[in-house]
Amino acid sequence: MNKTPRTLCLVLLEIGLIILAVKIFGLSPSSAFWIIIGQGVIFGMLNGGNDLANAIAASVATRALGVTAAVSVASLFNFAGTLSGEAVAKTIAKGIVPPELLSAQIAIAGVGGAIISSSIATMRGIPISITHSLVGGIFGAGLGAGLIANGNPTKNIAWDPFVLDALISIVFAFAVGGVAGYMLGRNKGRGIEYSLIGCIAITGLTATALFAFLLVSDSHIKLTKIILGISLAPFWSMLIGGLILRVSDSAIQALFANSRQWKVNQWLRRLQWPASAWLSFTHGLNDGQNIVAIFLLASIVGGLSETGEIVLWMQLAAAGAMAGGTILLGLPVLRTTSSEMIKKMDPIDGVSAQIAAAFIIYVHSIKNFIGLNIGGIPISTTHASVAAMMGTAVVKKISYLSVNVTGKILASWVITIPFAAFWGMLLLVIFNLLKL
Repeated sequence: MNKTPRTLCLVLLEIGLIILAVKIFGLSPSSAFWIIIGQGVIFGMLNGGNDLANAIAASVATRALGVTAAVSVASLFNFAGTLSGEAVAKTIAKGIVPPELLSAQIAIAGVGGAIISSSIATMRGIPISITHSLVGGIFGAGLGAGLIANGNPTKNIAWDPFVLDALISIVFAFAVGGVAGYMLGRNKGRGIEYSLIGCIAITGLTATALFAFLLVSDSHIKLTKIILGISLAPFWSMLIGGLILRVSDSAIQALFANSRQWKVNQWLRRLQWPASAWLSFTHGLNDGQNIVAIFLLASIVGGLSETGEIVLWMQLAAAGAMAGGTILLGLPVLRTTSSEMIKKMDPIDGVSAQIAAAFIIYVHSIKNFIGLNIGGIPISTTHASVAAMMGTAVVKKISYLSVNVTGKILASWVITIPFAAFWGMLLLVIFNLLKL
């Protein structure tokens, strides 16, 4: 069935509802607060339906967990993770548009842009990054506000001297990685697969080098760190996922050489329960903070939180919204990630991918890791999970990668931030034209 007309209707409906809400209730501090809260609940459900579904995809793909059990585990431990951190939420709420420059129009347009781009992807079953949608939406609205005010698009953005250099470096590395990977793989008949891996690898290595420079220089430049953290996470997830698989596979062969394979798989499937739980917990610790950040934006705009502090109700509401989204909206994305992207996934692959992804997400979610000022970087559970699954496929047999699906997913990652930024900026322009 052609989903394009339905998607177009959904986009028009969402834009219409946002404009109608602003037109009816106005943009007084109290009205803006409740409009953004409503947006946060919707965005939380989209987050649960898209990103949280990816946290349990490996367990469903290996048949370690049924869909109902996987959704239950994901919802419970995501709830706990959302209550356990604040660093990422504060980065999103304060690190893109400074609180003193944040207006009701920017907040509503930014979150609206994220909702529109995320709902399009969720309806089509594409596992994009909900985190990137929010970052892009707020970024686009901030650019639009500055452009309209005085022709300076960076006026309302927490711009710094490294941002442009980081963006140019990442784009160049992505292109070089893709070309180099294709050249290496074409003689083996695997040009596209190698190209995809090259894009992730060279981009990740470049971002890691730049990120290390910022850490060594003790620089507290949040926007650049967000860009680099987004870029390096998939590479390290893919690498660590592959390494864990290689080491654990060798260890299992040595320790259980005389055991039947089905018994080993049964034991490994049991390990996926705690692995799924940890990955879901780290999802709440990072992606769950997106919704908390929206509620924090509402409090700042509404004048309820001048210092930008997070309170318990924000975390509880965020966790509840995501749990509802996973149950109601998660199945299409879960099918794409668990069955279509990787043609064959065994329990050992699933365990390796989940442990690798959870570790990378955890490291980016906390303020300090082994003394390094990570600062709570909003990366993508989708990127980490899918890249880790790719890593296990590459180590095992590269032909297990579905080029069609993996290529679409990689392309969606690239366009998510600009796509969401477009909608955020468009909404801001519409508000200005309608004098809202």
